[in-house]
Amino acid sequence: MSNAKQSVVIIGGGGHANVVASIIERSQYYSCGGYTDLSDKGTICNCNYLGDDEKIIDDKENSYNLVIGISYVNSVTDGVRDGLIKKMTQYSHFNFPIITSDVAFIDTDVSINKGTVVINGATINTGVELGEFCVVNTNATIDHNCKLGNNVQVGPGATVCGDVEIGDDVFIGAGATIIDGLEICEDVIIGAGSVVTKSITEPGIYKGIPSSLSNQMNS
Repeated sequence: MSNAKQSVVIIGGGGHANVVASIIERSQYYSCGGYTDLSDKGTICNCNYLGDDEKIIDDKENSYNLVIGISYVNSVTDGVRDGLIKKMTQYSHFNFPIITSDVAFIDTDVSINKGTVVINGATINTGVELGEFCVVNTNATIDHNCKLGNNVQVGPGATVCGDVEIGDDVFIGAGATIIDGLEICEDVIIGAGSVVTKSITEPGIYKGIPSSLSNQMNS
């Protein structure tokens, strides 16, 4: 069996991409094959600029492992991250490995789907299911038996208590808390530091302690 590392290309060259690049550089399984962005951000953690996304989209003679290196609250409201996922997954020469930090705790029975990234210091406890293209950020905690849909971003230091179910395209801000047993529908943003004490059934932006609907997502 070959011990050669697989090359991974990062989509994006901002702050989140830098963290992902650092995790890849420490990985036993992957190495950074460069990054794409609209402009050259210089070398990030030994990853060199390849050009914009079209550079690898047009190169259909080769297959690529990709990771989405964009994660920020406006990527939900402006649709950038969701648009990238939809754009890149339509091409058969792209694969989307699971990237997990060597200093995250992930219990042995946790289910993680393609394209998901788990950042340094994250804790994911027993029975958790993570959908595709999720981000579990620095020091975030997802407790037992939670189920997260696709493209759920859990911000730094956020806590998702046990038995919580979260729909697709949800952003949980830094330091936010969702108490146990709740359900969060799709297309929700939970503001930084907010505490969610009731299930959320209507898409929108929720803030405060306890959290309440601040405004509609598209208003």
